[in-house]
Amino acid sequence: MARCLALSFLWLGLCGWAAGGAPVVGQTPDPALGGLRMIVAGDGFVAGKTRFRLWSPEWKAEFAEKDETKRLLGYLGQPEPPLPDRPGAAFVDCQVIRCTDSLAAVEFPQYGPWSGPRTGSYFAVLYAGDDKDGWSKPWALNRTEAHMLDRDAAAPGDFVRIFGRKLQAMHAPLPLIALVPRGGGRPIACPTQDIYYQHQHYIANYSCQFSVPADTPEGGYEVRAHNHTGEAWGWSEPLPLDVRKPGSEPKLIRAASLDQKVLDEAGKSAPAVLVLPPGTFALTETLVIPPGVTLRGSGMHNTILRPSETPPFRTRQIDGLSELAAGAAMQVTSVMVWGRTDFALEDLMLWGGEQGRGVLLAVVDGRGRVTQHARLRRCWVRGAEAGQGVLIGRARRLAVDHCKLTNVGIWALELRDAYVGFNEFENLHQVGGTTLGWGRGSTNVVVEHNAFLGRGGIVGPGGARNLLVAGNSVRAVEGDASAVQGAEVRWSGPAKCHDASSLLTPGTRWGTASDGQEGDLTGHVVVVVAGRGVGQWREIADARGETVRLARPFAVVPDHSSRLRVARGSVANTFVCNMAYGCSGGAGGFLDAGAINGIVEGSQVVESGPAVIRSGPSNAPNLYNQIVHCRFFSGQGIRLAAEEGDHCAGNQLGTVVARNEILRLRKGCPAAIAVCGPSRFAAIEGNRISDCSAAVSISTRSVGTLVRRNRMMGIARGPVLDQGIESIVTGFTDKAGFHDFWPQGLNVLEVFRGALPKPEEKR
Repeated sequence: MARCLALSFLWLGLCGWAAGGAPVVGQTPDPALGGLRMIVAGDGFVAGKTRFRLWSPEWKAEFAEKDETKRLLGYLGQPEPPLPDRPGAAFVDCQVIRCTDSLAAVEFPQYGPWSGPRTGSYFAVLYAGDDKDGWSKPWALNRTEAHMLDRDAAAPGDFVRIFGRKLQAMHAPLPLIALVPRGGGRPIACPTQDIYYQHQHYIANYSCQFSVPADTPEGGYEVRAHNHTGEAWGWSEPLPLDVRKPGSEPKLIRAASLDQKVLDEAGKSAPAVLVLPPGTFALTETLVIPPGVTLRGSGMHNTILRPSETPPFRTRQIDGLSELAAGAAMQVTSVMVWGRTDFALEDLMLWGGEQGRGVLLAVVDGRGRVTQHARLRRCWVRGAEAGQGVLIGRARRLAVDHCKLTNVGIWALELRDAYVGFNEFENLHQVGGTTLGWGRGSTNVVVEHNAFLGRGGIVGPGGARNLLVAGNSVRAVEGDASAVQGAEVRWSGPAKCHDASSLLTPGTRWGTASDGQEGDLTGHVVVVVAGRGVGQWREIADARGETVRLARPFAVVPDHSSRLRVARGSVANTFVCNMAYGCSGGAGGFLDAGAINGIVEGSQVVESGPAVIRSGPSNAPNLYNQIVHCRFFSGQGIRLAAEEGDHCAGNQLGTVVARNEILRLRKGCPAAIAVCGPSRFAAIEGNRISDCSAAVSISTRSVGTLVRRNRMMGIARGPVLDQGIESIVTGFTDKAGFHDFWPQGLNVLEVFRGALPKPEEKR
């Protein structure tokens, strides 16, 4: 009888499991890199049973059209075909490292039905399940992303920069760029060129240059990018570009003196360039640059604008400036130059004087309005003490390039499609804790090839997205060299979902601040930090009352066991090819709470603080961030810091630290790579670590940390301190017979002061 009951319960259990159907894939990192572990979040996974299979269309043996460019262009203008329901005949099974019912750690393959290894990102489709019980819905990985163009309009023959992610797959040519007429018509392929950086192949993933063919007809176009993987599914989302012939040259006006009347007269002839001779121009009141006017000097050392002492300088009142300055910790005792929109300053110096205070340049178009097309080029902005600087409101298409900034900071409330490049920042006084910063909600900001020296680096608060901080040199900075600060949590609680596309926030009503509500949720994300659906995140489309609508539905709908957090997500921010030397704070890259799919890549850090990914108990969680291909020398290594809280299960999930080189640590640093607090499913892979007290330190509260394929030498105390909960340390061997990336997954100890642990020993 007992045996029959047992068999009956077993049969019912098996039937119940089968009735559940195929597993569901709900989230993966973006990008996933060949040869490294990735986290798959979902539902219905079964350890030892569920397979994770990859398929990619270019693995087919034959294509109807052999000319790749012609074939890829042929997909444009047609509806994108649905992804196959099942993996094709040519597929690769991912190695499963660990599997729970809702989270799986698998290896994104670098070897498969292609020639040579793929250690970068490439398009693939992921399926979970098996042939008997069925496969999950297809999940696309590593689509090409195009975030921004460096202009809105171009003439035939012009060069245009494009910025994004996964623009170039590893070992593939430069991306294919196409112009697609908005009204329909044949796509036009554009020649592409690389952008020179110190580490060429790293930046190629994020930016390249293309030229508009000389015979391109005028009109409106959509720019699409393809990294040569993914066939019809590999094209990026479109970016708008108008192609038109150059207009008439702006009127050139030469002036011997400068006051508001001279500028207003130039504004009547806009577009106009007002050219000033060498000399010092003492301004008696705030200078307002009219729209369409470029104020050009005779060189940043020759033409100097400064406030007058006799008669005393008079400042204008600018609507909304006081609230803006409060966020930047600047003193608005005066504003020397004010530009509203569509203006430029070139080849001159803005000097606050020996005792000057206040804002040297304000770029504000009144309360609530957005400045368009403002530029500061080849200028020297020179302050005397803390509290001076450049203050920017909401701005789109702002550019600051080839400038020198001394004892001043630049702070913007919100930037969109902005560029800050080839500047020199020297700060002897701390300005708002940073030299260059922007506010929450900033999107598509490029900061490249700048030099920073003094008290303040590149810092932006949480909530910014699609930032590219690349090729900058930061020296002797007191504080963080480059960082995205933590994002605050706006709401936290158990899941109450209408359906997969909306949820309820009981007791909290959303609207506009003027309605007396909690404000809108533009630019926010919702993250499942515990329970069913853990590891998923979605952007918020809008929120009214207690209802929050998602931009994309959950694949795994949260239930009563789930816990959600609503916060400003810092999404897809990238620090690449930066240099930090002698900095006291976070160096290389500092991703604070709320970072999602952040990347720190190809950076050099010397005698500086650590690269940090951190979250606290009251902050937003971090998901799927990466620190790869960096070099740390005589510093503090890498820190993954998570603090205890009610959302510790999803506090810091899926962080990857891989293919870095860490040489020597400062005295007192416990380990080259420290996994602190309740981090979950961190991966420490393929790193070279030498001359350190310990190679890896894993908190006893961390869950599922993976340590494999690392090469360690000159380690004093031991290769791994502690081990955390359910960690996988894949064993140790000597260097004989192994290469840089070895399929066995063992860690190599070239020099170890002490007994060599046996591979089967549990550490």
